[in-house]
Amino acid sequence: MKYKAILLIICLYSIASQAIAGHIAGGEVFYTFMGKNATNDSSKYHITLRLFRKCHPLSNNGQAPAELPDDLYMGIYKNTDSSDIVSSGLRGTDLFYVKRSSKIQINLNTYNPCIKNPPEVCYEIGLYEFDVLLADIPEGYTVGYQTCCRTNFIENVQPQFIANQNSAAEGATYACEIPGTNVLGKQTNSSPVFAVKDTTLVCAGSKFKLDFSATDPDSRDFGDSLSYQFCSAYNRGNTDNAYSIDYSNPPYQPVTYNLPYSGSQPLGPLAFINDTTGIISGIAPETTGAYVVNVCITEWRKGRPISSHRKDFTLEVTGCLLSAAALSPTYPNCSDSTVPFHNLNGDNPNYKYKWFFGDVNSPIDTSSLAKPTHIYSDTGTFTVKLNVELPVNNSTNGTCKDSTTAIVKIYPGFKANFIVKASCINNPYLFIDSSYTKYGKVDNWQWDLGEPTVTTDTSSKPNVSYLYPTTGKKTVTLSVVNTTGCVDTKTEVIDVEANPTLHLPFKDTLICYLDTIQLHVNEVNASGKEKFAWTPKQFIINDSTANPYVYPTDTAWYYVHVADQGCFGNDSVRVNVLKSITVNLGPDTIACKADTFHLNAVSNGLSFIWTSNTGDIIAPVQKPLVQPVVNPTYYYVVARLGNGCKAKDTLQVQVFPYPGVNAGVDAAVCFGKTVPLHGTIVGSVFSWSPGTKLLHSDSTILNPVAVPDSTTGYVLTVIDTAKLACPKPSRDTIKVVVYQKVRIDAGSDTSVVANQPLQFAATGNVDTLTTNYSWVTLSGLPTYMDNPNIYNPIAILPPSTDSVTYILRVSTDKGCFGADSVKVLVFNTGPEIFVPSAFTPNGDGRNDVEIPIPVGLIKLVYFSIYNRWGQLLYTTNQLNQGWDGNFKGEPQPPGTYVYVTVGEDYHHKVFYRKGTVVLIR
Repeated sequence: MKYKAILLIICLYSIASQAIAGHIAGGEVFYTFMGKNATNDSSKYHITLRLFRKCHPLSNNGQAPAELPDDLYMGIYKNTDSSDIVSSGLRGTDLFYVKRSSKIQINLNTYNPCIKNPPEVCYEIGLYEFDVLLADIPEGYTVGYQTCCRTNFIENVQPQFIANQNSAAEGATYACEIPGTNVLGKQTNSSPVFAVKDTTLVCAGSKFKLDFSATDPDSRDFGDSLSYQFCSAYNRGNTDNAYSIDYSNPPYQPVTYNLPYSGSQPLGPLAFINDTTGIISGIAPETTGAYVVNVCITEWRKGRPISSHRKDFTLEVTGCLLSAAALSPTYPNCSDSTVPFHNLNGDNPNYKYKWFFGDVNSPIDTSSLAKPTHIYSDTGTFTVKLNVELPVNNSTNGTCKDSTTAIVKIYPGFKANFIVKASCINNPYLFIDSSYTKYGKVDNWQWDLGEPTVTTDTSSKPNVSYLYPTTGKKTVTLSVVNTTGCVDTKTEVIDVEANPTLHLPFKDTLICYLDTIQLHVNEVNASGKEKFAWTPKQFIINDSTANPYVYPTDTAWYYVHVADQGCFGNDSVRVNVLKSITVNLGPDTIACKADTFHLNAVSNGLSFIWTSNTGDIIAPVQKPLVQPVVNPTYYYVVARLGNGCKAKDTLQVQVFPYPGVNAGVDAAVCFGKTVPLHGTIVGSVFSWSPGTKLLHSDSTILNPVAVPDSTTGYVLTVIDTAKLACPKPSRDTIKVVVYQKVRIDAGSDTSVVANQPLQFAATGNVDTLTTNYSWVTLSGLPTYMDNPNIYNPIAILPPSTDSVTYILRVSTDKGCFGADSVKVLVFNTGPEIFVPSAFTPNGDGRNDVEIPIPVGLIKLVYFSIYNRWGQLLYTTNQLNQGWDGNFKGEPQPPGTYVYVTVGEDYHHKVFYRKGTVVLIR
């Protein structure tokens, strides 16, 4: 038995349906896992439906709103076969009969003092609960409750027509999913539960924040996490009153949103939801009223989604106005005198700002900008004040005012720094504060010496000695504060090593026979008491210092040993001894005039002196950068190693000019036109590119014809193939600007009542101030226009004319042309909306679409088609569009359907028409 209603229930409850309709403000269905049955093949769940209702004392018609229902029906469906409903076995229906278990009221008690006459924010919450034992099946279940009616007058959702009540309203379905064993396996799950934090006062066009977060009871046992997003709310099913038990199976259909709203943007493009926290924030819509907001939660377990959960709530956006000024307590600046300010409560364009920077010596000490920046004239402590005013419409007070102050401290010249002295882990590391302050003095130090194995590696002294227990890299941080309140932090990574670290500037070097060279130990992590010893002792001077002199007669290794209070380190350097050196600049070469390139002296020398026949100054390096301009240019080099070894070489460079090229002057053409190019060259071979935008792709002639489809740079490239010539190409570019294609739209074909003004409004990508317009008729008739040479003339057509086809021709100030046509049908009736009584959507191109014909109307508000059960099959507000006989891609059966259409004439009078249309197949 499926959805068989008891006649007595219908009769009793249908009396109350009108009283209950129009009060539900939202709902949520959630479940809690209660345990397994004895055979471990079924699970017991506690199902809860939470309904919200506004608790205003009177409704719009002066009557008290209806109470939340005392009892209702809910359905449980298998997910892969929703027609297989879990039966309650009660009262002759498959649905579960549920009585209300409790009702609470929540109120917003604290309001912003700058809100004029804040409205009451109050909701009643009804809970409906029952337990159910469900078999553990792979596909899982959907639990749903359906009602005919939401809160009245919703701004972002279109009403759905109810045939048997001959009215329209918004319905709702509140549902949740219970995952099956194909998702959970042998694990269990309880759904998330949204927090009840719905008493938020949202003012139209103002910033707001709404908490839509939820808690997951499985987060501790299974590590479940949640992510949030906006999604479409569900419409009602077959139910047409609050107690109807003729439910629809899932999947449920979404409500139809009014543009520009959607399920993913229920409050418009300026309101967002944080996918991690569930916090909704941003700018509220400008229009006051009720807005359906639906949030979907994805429940994640071990990185994969296991179920989805949803809450549907109707948010009230009111006409309240607020203004608030907020600043940080202090604005310290210890680097310069510039401080940016902004109101922490936002920069609503309706705010009026007045800033007082407290800088009496500045010629400009105030500002009315939303985000000013002030440069203070001197150091010191200042008080900045912000006054905010917001005009309040229809208020005797005139404006809503708020103000606040903050302290500004300007003391530039403060920098945290420290010095480290150390050797190895056997000795304490010494950290010495070297911070700089121009004003005041440093009076607070906080050291974190970065030892992860202990908690005693901190200090508040200016200088610290610390013996590290472990080796490795340590992140040392010093935070300092001076007496002016400036704060700065210095962080440095040090390496605590088992032995001192020696740093030799080189490990392998060259000297000439009988020369002397000084060796260096540039850096060593040491205490300052380190001792050095070099070996071997031959041919060395000052062998117990960090920087000895050596003069070996043959290649030799020198070893250094350092000892520092129980820390030891070693390193070595090789000294290569040469009796002679060579230098080679390579073969003579060719260069293009004014090019730069590097010379390369291949040599084992260590110093280089360069000269040239042109007298140019050349850097004394192995690979200097040169730019020859004289033909020929000679470069000379002397390479040296110490005082006793040197070598010489010469390089000849022949210099030739680049090939000559001139692509001509830039040009401009209209879209679709051509332009000839004129190039001149001095060289052997040339080509144009891009060749695909040349007539016949003639890229190898000097005077090709360009056929650009957009603004294009044409490049002429020339090279010289002579043996003695610059081997590099020369290029020149000509830019051909293509004026955009003239696109003009005279408007859609339309209808008009005789002797009624018809406003034309041509659109396109042209400038209406510089474009020439010309309206003519196809048949040579008069245009009947007030001015046929503007883009938006007004025509009054006489009753003697059945139809007129207008041709619109335009020309731009660039000499480009375009044209379009529009056909006007003339009726001798008053304003009307004609709807054909039948149509045949058989694809033969004749009468396939049911299209309304508005005559004498400036706007089609909507045209909607309903089936005999009141289900909306199609709706549009676009002219020349209609129903093709399909619903969600499925052809509808032959028969009679109801249409409802609304239009608006030139006097803004609304025309409402309702009737039937026959679909013939």
